[in-house]
Amino acid sequence: MEPQLKDAFRNIDLFVRQDLRASGVPALVVGLTNRERLLHVCAHGYANLDRKLPIRPDSRFEIGSISKSFASIVLLQLQERGLLDLDDPVTEHLPWLKIKTRFKPITLRHLMSHTAGIIQGTEESLSAYSEALVLEKIGASTPPGRFYHYSNTGYKILGLVLEELLGKSNGQIIKERVTEPLGMKDTETVIWNDMRERLPIGYGAYHDDRPHPRNGRLAPWPWFEFETADGSIVSTASDMATYVRMILNKGRSPESRIISRKSFEMLTQKIVDSSDANTKEHYGLGLCIRTVNGHTYVGHTGGMLGFISEILADMDDGLGVVTLNNSHVDSNDIALNTLTMLNAAVRGKRLPSLPAPRDSFHVKNASDYAGEYCRLDGKRVSFGSERGRLYLVEGNKTIPMELRDKDTFLADHSDYHLFLFKFGRKAGKVVEVFHGAEWYAKGAYKGRWVLSHPRSWHPYLGHYRSLNPWASNFRVVLRKGALVFIQHDGKEEPVVALGDGTFRVGADKRCPERVEFSAIFKGKAMVAVLSGAHYVRVSSP
Repeated sequence: MEPQLKDAFRNIDLFVRQDLRASGVPALVVGLTNRERLLHVCAHGYANLDRKLPIRPDSRFEIGSISKSFASIVLLQLQERGLLDLDDPVTEHLPWLKIKTRFKPITLRHLMSHTAGIIQGTEESLSAYSEALVLEKIGASTPPGRFYHYSNTGYKILGLVLEELLGKSNGQIIKERVTEPLGMKDTETVIWNDMRERLPIGYGAYHDDRPHPRNGRLAPWPWFEFETADGSIVSTASDMATYVRMILNKGRSPESRIISRKSFEMLTQKIVDSSDANTKEHYGLGLCIRTVNGHTYVGHTGGMLGFISEILADMDDGLGVVTLNNSHVDSNDIALNTLTMLNAAVRGKRLPSLPAPRDSFHVKNASDYAGEYCRLDGKRVSFGSERGRLYLVEGNKTIPMELRDKDTFLADHSDYHLFLFKFGRKAGKVVEVFHGAEWYAKGAYKGRWVLSHPRSWHPYLGHYRSLNPWASNFRVVLRKGALVFIQHDGKEEPVVALGDGTFRVGADKRCPERVEFSAIFKGKAMVAVLSGAHYVRVSSP
């Protein structure tokens, strides 16, 4: 092996160990490949934290939404055989499916590209059928093909289409048509109870009703059986590197083609802009496409209860990476940084320095937020900054503020840890800060203090829970004259009345997510239905 590659692998191992310490991820396995063969696998951390059981290079992980591309490949295979057309309305294959819509029919292509305008899905029952039936009441919010809104429900429906056409279970279809032809012998296409002891423990936040602090306490997350097309595959780093090699070779395995070159181009075409605050990318038909330093990168991430994964393929240099971890904590761009090091080694360039550990307490514009903020009733909150750090100040005590997103921070203290602090700006200057239902303004704030709202909203305020481990709880608060939906992890969305007794959850008018409140008792709603999933009021704050 070339010395440059050995040095790169050593640096990558160091980077992974460094990230484990900084992020609190229990274990991380990284696989590297080129178009011809597996290059390297490194495994660090623990499969079981209590027993200090080391993770193994051949450990199996749930790969979550990377599974969607497997389903898309089968659909493209069937199109090649003339058994379907991606532009077929989905109801042509599932006549029983009723989707509430005033727009043109939703096609298979719309579902594959997350442009059907339907809900993301709540996983309330884990049943593809029950999620599909929700669409009869909560249907499409926009004309199909125009708006990217990620939908697990959509891929569950695509799995039902495959089962209807081929007369087999989704897991068996993926096994026969993708994993077995690729020689992925350590991959299973159904998550079932008897495999539980063969997987590392998947970890999540110890507290499910608040933002998780960096390196916060973890606990084993629930186990469940799963066999739907949106994410039911269990695999190893080596097997997933085999899958990445198929992508690098544009649909071809060493033995044969999995899909034609034309179908592969469809799989990886840039259909819709799927960029978020951190990444500029497009979505194809089950895979994401982005440009990095002039190179086309194709990949996807996956998240399950207690597992996060990613594949990334550099289509120009023919290199790829797989990352698998056993927690809900995302790693520090492991895939992208690892691929950067591997690219340099293969090209004979000087290896880049190891990326610095993520410092979530460093705030380059910390002074923007410093100062005293006041509430209408006189309650005050103060922040100070020093050497790129932001602090919540209480007398002589300072509480470090952890940066979570733009203008958004967590104070890991028992008085504040249920909600994030979110700062608001006007003309670029910070003028206010929100924390749960509380709203504080700085001296620079010139807006109105008292904002009207319908009294009919009051019964909806509160904390709601379900037994669904994916989204176990949420809160609805009234703040600054508006309703705000606060997810269990602290992320916020506006709640907008639609005039028919339901509310949109999301700022974008095209968003299909809905919440409806019912069973008003003693002035409080006892039930909330979020995009078809049922929640009940609880007394905890």
